[in-house]
Amino acid sequence: RATSRHREDFLKKYKLRDDAILIGALNKYYKISPELWTTWCYIALSNPRVILILIRYKHYGEAIDILRDEALKRGLPASRILVVPEASHHEFILLGSLLHLFLDTGHPISNGHTTVLDMTWGEVPVLTWPGPSKASRVASSILRAAGCATLIARDLEDYEEMGKRVVRASAPAAASLAPAPASACTKEVDMFDAGVFT
Repeated sequence: RATSRHREDFLKKYKLRDDAILIGALNKYYKISPELWTTWCYIALSNPRVILILIRYKHYGEAIDILRDEALKRGLPASRILVVPEASHHEFILLGSLLHLFLDTGHPISNGHTTVLDMTWGEVPVLTWPGPSKASRVASSILRAAGCATLIARDLEDYEEMGKRVVRASAPAAASLAPAPASACTKEVDMFDAGVFT
């Protein structure tokens, strides 16, 4: 899990304000619908300290420009979107643990699977909602198994309101890391007990 020093180094590296609230959507772009992108923009706009973090995946480079253009149409300037390069799994986990909120995709076909598991392991609050297919209900199943189901939304409207509440409530302290409210998970559950499965 990231330390305060990791956060300070990250903010300095990307020239972000000391009291920035970091929310991240680290899944692949094909899982992002126009409606979901609009929702993420509105969540970010609900607090001027919010920075929306994406990963520049090697095979989806041109998508970033499209997403930035669409964000601007929704009132979110490019300065509020931070795109970081694709890196090792260790760096991916470290990035995730800096987040105040992880935004799951909630795609009608598939949402986050291993990514949500990684964030849950890192005790990062995950916002999701179950879709109509089996693959779109994996994230909510993970959260329930980990005992942190309070950020499972009923629908996209509920998802947006939950996200806004989290970013508005985030502590203003300059060096604060991702909070650990009831929505954050604990590793003290059977799902993370390797002995149960061996």
